[in-house]
Amino acid sequence: MSAPLAPLVAAWKKSRYSAPGRIVVPESLRAFFLAGAFENASGHVVAVVPSDAEADNLADDLALFIDEPLLLPAWETLPFEMVSPATATMGRRAEVRHALAGSDPRIVVSSVRSFTQRPSASSVSPVTFSVGDEVNLDEMVDELIALGYERTHQIEVRGEFAVRGGVIDLFPAQADSPARVELWGDEVDSVRELSVASQRSGTDIRVLEAFPAREFRPDASVRGEAERLLVDASWASRTWERLAQGQTFEGMESWMGWLSQPGSLLDDVAVSSVVLFDPVASEQRSAELIEEEADLAAALAPTWGSGAPEAGHHPEFYQPLKRVLTAADVLESPSLPSGPEDAVLRIRGFDPGGGDASSIAKAVGALHDSGLHVVLAMEGGHAADRAARILSEEGIDLPRRQVIPEPMSAVIAQPINHGFISSDLGVALL
Repeated sequence: MSAPLAPLVAAWKKSRYSAPGRIVVPESLRAFFLAGAFENASGHVVAVVPSDAEADNLADDLALFIDEPLLLPAWETLPFEMVSPATATMGRRAEVRHALAGSDPRIVVSSVRSFTQRPSASSVSPVTFSVGDEVNLDEMVDELIALGYERTHQIEVRGEFAVRGGVIDLFPAQADSPARVELWGDEVDSVRELSVASQRSGTDIRVLEAFPAREFRPDASVRGEAERLLVDASWASRTWERLAQGQTFEGMESWMGWLSQPGSLLDDVAVSSVVLFDPVASEQRSAELIEEEADLAAALAPTWGSGAPEAGHHPEFYQPLKRVLTAADVLESPSLPSGPEDAVLRIRGFDPGGGDASSIAKAVGALHDSGLHVVLAMEGGHAADRAARILSEEGIDLPRRQVIPEPMSAVIAQPINHGFISSDLGVALL
């Protein structure tokens, strides 16, 4: 689906914003600013916000203005927790990291937690299926298992696959629904959506991608390092032995730091710039994560056994934000100016002067009459239809649209977390 408000961004007579630099961007304007200021970026742009909730909201709002923004989720688990992250989280992280390794510029939204997390060295490349592909079924089964997928009799959840004759049912780790791949001999004959409830196939899929179901896996490098640790770090010999044998098990990700070299999300990717929103809060959040990790290590180190590293001598899971940022040009974007020299994108609030429908409609009409493109972003089709009808009854013509074809005022059935009114941009998004 095309971004419904993309023409508003294209019409913005924007300045050329570049990193390194600094510009004040109010929180409600972040999505529009990202979409407009970096539409012609030469490489990937990563937007970093302090919290996971802010990242979710920003990615949702960004989808109004650009096609397919990417959200890099953080692991839900704590360092040393001995619990594996959700399969969907690991699959979606692999999908985003794979996109960052590509040449097609993308905008990625990340929280400080996901941005500073130590990445796995395991490959993030997917298995792909499309009609006409040649497939060796035995090799494909081995490849899916190597990517962390579990073979079952009937798929139900992400990270599972089933094989019956020449039919492969697969629930990709990053996907919202499973798919069925049918073979004719060694050739893919069809790729279609699959219903978990009915086990019936549906709409054709042009290309099916299945990203790794585990972000950290016991590949040859990990197995070799685990064999070395059996001698050099016998305090965890049971774990090293399982990894040296290529086993996967719950919580294995907690041992990643001992088995791979330190790295950063930005290593070996073509990121043209990082936009750091609310730099002060982001730095504070980074410090909090590192402190929480240190506290956990202090509490758990005595339980690791004789010869285990003391607290503070463990491989770090979260890196300091400043260290990660050294690999990219950074555009700092606080929400408030710190002095008169700061460049500022200004917005104002929406005050209808009353809570009744008539007052709101008149306030919307006043914005429209002032020359702004006014868009009401409503939750669902019924709410959008009702808003357009009420405005029409008040003599205000805001047509109902799924996607606006050009810069214009309209009512759409896709909500926004943070609206704004900006005379500088010529837009009121409510």
